[in-house]
Amino acid sequence: MVGVPAPSQWRSEKGIELMGPQHFGFDFDYVPIEDLQGRRQLD
Repeated sequence: MVGVPAPSQWRSEKGIELMGPQHFGFDFDYVPIEDLQGRRQLD
């Protein structure tokens, strides 16, 4: 899987409200990809 940061307008409060995970029926909050990458541990 490849992920890239979203443009700033989609990362704003309004952008997340309009097109965030809940818009697509998911039951979790938006998490910036940089935060997800920070959680990953490389062996």
